[in-house]
This record gives sequence, structure tokens and C-alpha cells, in this order.
Amino acid sequence: IGRAGSSVSLSGFAPRLDMRTGVWALLVDSDGKLWVGGDPTVSQGISTRGFAVFPTRDPNAPVNLARSRPATQSSVDGTALRWRNQTAAQRCPRGSHGLAGAATDGKVAGGLWECSTSHTARETNPWWQVDLGASRHLDLLRIHAMWGVDDVTGVRFDRGLDDARVYFSDTPLTGSSHEQLAAAANGWITLGPAFSGHNEYPLENISGRYIRIVAWGENRT
Repeated sequence: IGRAGSSVSLSGFAPRLDMRTGVWALLVDSDGKLWVGGDPTVSQGISTRGFAVFPTRDPNAPVNLARSRPATQSSVDGTALRWRNQTAAQRCPRGSHGLAGAATDGKVAGGLWECSTSHTARETNPWWQVDLGASRHLDLLRIHAMWGVDDVTGVRFDRGLDDARVYFSDTPLTGSSHEQLAAAANGWITLGPAFSGHNEYPLENISGRYIRIVAWGENRT
């Protein structure tokens, strides 16, 4: 995106628009905001009509280094999930939900309706790992929790990674105990209690290419 005769790469700019037919016009105003005219129905998870507006990205804002990077996990619970008042035909398709890559696709709302949440089967010490492609200096870890609405009570529930541990390493992590992973890693942290939405964890003097999250304990997911 840029002015006539020039182009500017905007790192981390990945707008999400749900459309009926498409975009009819684009305009960058004097404040640097991008106006998208047409028939968008949803912009960045918010209902809209006629146009959508994307503000100028703060150059000092954190960049998502994990976006679109390859990820793996200990197992996959690919059952067809559904949310309250949703018919069986509207369920998340089997085989498209719970995959490791769903955690790096840029969708961060966390709601089951996105059909884009990563989760393992219920097991002992489940884990998830991402490859950033190269060793990078890391100063912030942001975790987005999965949430939904109970079909019986109608009450919102959250799937936090309470007390899970996150390990950072320059080489793939393969240990089966905390002691093994901690010895191989450049550093590690413990997440807080279950949370709603997303939590941020500032990092100091941490670098790595591989990040692994382990929910230590029995019958975790």
C-alpha cells in the first residue's frame, strides 16, 4: 500500500474482511487510515456495512513472528465442535478444527465460531510447538485463549493454559520432562492461571527459533 509511484510494505498488516461481492474502492486518507468501500459485512470480527476502516499500524507495536509459521502438537482433537443455537449442519467441519496450524493463522478472537482454534486430545502432558524459521530476539509472548458458550447453561467458558510452561530454544525441543526441556532451552516461563481473551507476558533476554508450550499434568487438553 502506498502513494502513486511508490509502495510501502506494512509488516503485520493482514486485514480480515467478510464480503458479499467484493471491494469497490480503496482510499488512504490524510491520517494514513485505509478506507475500504464495497459491501463488507464483517471487519476484524466487527459487523460493518458499506465500508471498513483500518488505522495506520503503530510501528512500535509487537509483530507476530509466529504467524503462518509451521506448528506441531502432541495430538489433535478434531471433533466437530458447535456453539450455542447452532445446528448440526453448521458445525466446524471434521478435520479442519483443533489443528496445530490454527494457532498461527492470524485469527485471534478465540471463539469457537471461527473454527480456528488449536487443541489436543485429553492426555498427559500435551504440548504445542512452533518453528519461527530462524532464531529471533523475543520480548513479548501473547497467548489467546479459546472460548465458547455452554449449550445447556448458555454460560461462556474459557480454555486457558493455566500453569502451563513455555520453552524457548534454538533447536527443536523433544524432551519428555520439564528437566530435559529446561536444560535444552534458552529459557522458559510459567503461564498464570486460566484467563479470558488474551494474556501478555513480557520477556527479558530471551531468544529462540522454537517455542513449545506444555500443559504438564494428567488429563489436560
